[in-house]
Amino acid sequence: METPALRRSELAVLEELFAALTDLDEATRQSAAVRLRSFATDEVRRALDEADAAGVHHAAAGVAGDILQRISDLVDSAEHHRKLGAIAAISSLISLEQELHAQMGTRFANYLNSFIRRSDSGPEHEEIVVAAVSALGSLVKAEMGIPPDMIVDFISNALDWIRPSAKKIDELRRR
Repeated sequence: METPALRRSELAVLEELFAALTDLDEATRQSAAVRLRSFATDEVRRALDEADAAGVHHAAAGVAGDILQRISDLVDSAEHHRKLGAIAAISSLISLEQELHAQMGTRFANYLNSFIRRSDSGPEHEEIVVAAVSALGSLVKAEMGIPPDMIVDFISNALDWIRPSAKKIDELRRR
């Protein structure tokens, strides 16, 4: 038997939430992220309840898979506000139900690390990196099953990104 999936009405809500996550307005993105967390929590509970009734395990994976795919699409976007929407979504879902930690933790960490490792420059990229580093810190604190060697690698990447800025600041101070 297949795991319970999102119903048509839930898919419409998810479409609306992800549209708001890609809005140019920061407040709209943050509001959508909060609503996404509530939606995901409710859907995970519904999927788990339906799975228990049907004797199926890991039912929440279908819900998580749909959300993760949408986040992945935002991560891969070339548009600044869509990337920030991905980070807002990740940040809002970090402390989601324990059942999804193994599936989401490593994936979220990889998404965030991809923002840090990009060689882009400019104020928009800096805003993305700062948001990604902040979310990564929250992710590590949440103990979502991310292997320690990955955490060390991600921190190293974040520090590599920060070091050139720190050198510039030191140079300016010396002048």
